[in-house]
Amino acid sequence: MDDSYYVVYKGAIHILRHISRLHVMFTPFGGLILPHLFPDSDTHIAPSMDTAKAQTIFRTNEQVTAPEPSELCECSLHLALVFSQIAIQKTEPSDDSDRSRRLDRQIELLSERAKLPGFETDLNLIVAICKETLAHPLEETHSLQRIQRYVKSLLSRFNFFHDTADLEEIIPLLQQYADDPTGELRNCRETLCDARCKLFSLCGGADNLTFAIAAIQHLLLAPIRDKEWRNLDHVRLQKGRSLLALIFEKQPAAEMDQQHGIALLEVYREMLRLPYRMMEVGMDLHLSLPRLSRVQELASEAFEYALLFSSPEEAVEMLEKSRDVFWTQTLRLRSSFDDLPPHLAERLKIVTPKLESYIHMMYSTNWEHDLDRYKQELNVLRSTQKEFQSLAEEVRQLEGYERFMTDPDPHFSSLAMAAQKGPVVILVARETCTDAIIIRSPTSGAEHLVLGGISIKRLSDIFIQMKDYNTRSRESPVDTSYDSADDRPSVRAGGDRSLNILWQEVVRPVINALGYQEAQLDESVHLAAALMFCGFRSVVATMWSMDDLDGPEVAEAIYTELFRGYPFNPDDIPYALDAAVKGMRARGLPPSRWATYVHMGV
Repeated sequence: MDDSYYVVYKGAIHILRHISRLHVMFTPFGGLILPHLFPDSDTHIAPSMDTAKAQTIFRTNEQVTAPEPSELCECSLHLALVFSQIAIQKTEPSDDSDRSRRLDRQIELLSERAKLPGFETDLNLIVAICKETLAHPLEETHSLQRIQRYVKSLLSRFNFFHDTADLEEIIPLLQQYADDPTGELRNCRETLCDARCKLFSLCGGADNLTFAIAAIQHLLLAPIRDKEWRNLDHVRLQKGRSLLALIFEKQPAAEMDQQHGIALLEVYREMLRLPYRMMEVGMDLHLSLPRLSRVQELASEAFEYALLFSSPEEAVEMLEKSRDVFWTQTLRLRSSFDDLPPHLAERLKIVTPKLESYIHMMYSTNWEHDLDRYKQELNVLRSTQKEFQSLAEEVRQLEGYERFMTDPDPHFSSLAMAAQKGPVVILVARETCTDAIIIRSPTSGAEHLVLGGISIKRLSDIFIQMKDYNTRSRESPVDTSYDSADDRPSVRAGGDRSLNILWQEVVRPVINALGYQEAQLDESVHLAAALMFCGFRSVVATMWSMDDLDGPEVAEAIYTELFRGYPFNPDDIPYALDAAVKGMRARGLPPSRWATYVHMGV
């Protein structure tokens, strides 16, 4: 008897240590066979071997008495499969129940072994066994479970071997359940979306793309699916975005034709509903805020594709719907309910203040040392939330209030009213450029302007530079030795350069598009002369631009001198200006700073 015998025997003993978990997998005769085959299983000693030799070959005494690991080792897994196969072979062909149960156990074991390197072909056995189980007549519920397991086995095999035949077998199997309203079939619809998108990702094709986009829209995101995804809309949205990412890997949106682009926009319209469901009115702040942080790029994606496949007006609508979800939903608790029927309005006026105060109280209070009170207050909050949701649902049954407390539906005509008093410009930065939307008036529509030199990365760099400049500017002392604030090195090196970029590449193109031109100064009449013409007897003016630092100082000196005595004497003004200029010269300021000031009048 060589050592390999003991290794195999050790594996069998290891299985027996897990008998409570595995005996049903490999005992064809009701559990009586194992004690007879391995009577000394408790001692871990193989037949015809002394204890000392067994412990030397296998483990030390401490290892013998140590608890066994919960997972099956590789050797145990192989032996368990052997026993499982024996059990299946010994099962009477007429005993469908036992055979089905043992096939289930065989699938579990093969699924574990398929994860090991070199045993990937076990996936073929799993598919074959799952397909065999479909032939056994069962109740409808169990039949669906077997179909789902067969589909899962095909999908697992596809993920490893990438054989599209598996996907082509999955799709018709699940398509029969696609339109069934039963909520329990959500997993079937989700898997069908996976299969459609993976088929397009591997094979491409216009038809496959059409089916993939339609599956995401109708089987995953459509309003009819809202109930089965209740409280899981964050998972639903993430799933939709991951499937779109899979599609875009094969064919970027910019390369899609108009038909598929419009279908893609419909998907994004459905997606834009979901943040409002994730941040449902009256929901706990600590639950909704983290979920919203995961969908920050959704707004820019929807905006970009609306510009690509539709119009600037629709892009504005989608951008407005996707921004500021948190405050929109939070402030709805302070809405006016005066338009509702009186019996509903009164109840909502009582419930909403209570709900808002409880939400903020639960979010802002530290409950670490008062868990009992926390549970009590939480129960009150939950009952108040249920009452509010019930009232909101009751209102939505009324004609004209179908969208009460749901996601808003902004129309461009109402959004454009913001341009009543002047043009509105919307800037949206993307990876390659910045889009500017110009709304000149409430009736002018929207114009799209591409600012190609400004990407989101470049804007981020400018932001960092400006932030650094502002910090250094605040921390450094004011240096009055320069002709103007713009001459200071920190300004020249930091803010001036960054602001010039923004002016040249963002502001100026927009101003040019609006047709604005810089007003030409009327130099024919000096401002001081114009004031004297209007009746002022004495005017202090400048011959060129003064420094911002000097203006307050000169004004303070003049008015201090002017109001020194009573009555007021205008003749004191030139003397006050002279004193202020002398003070600037005494500090050593350059002539360009003090020579600009002049007095005109009597």
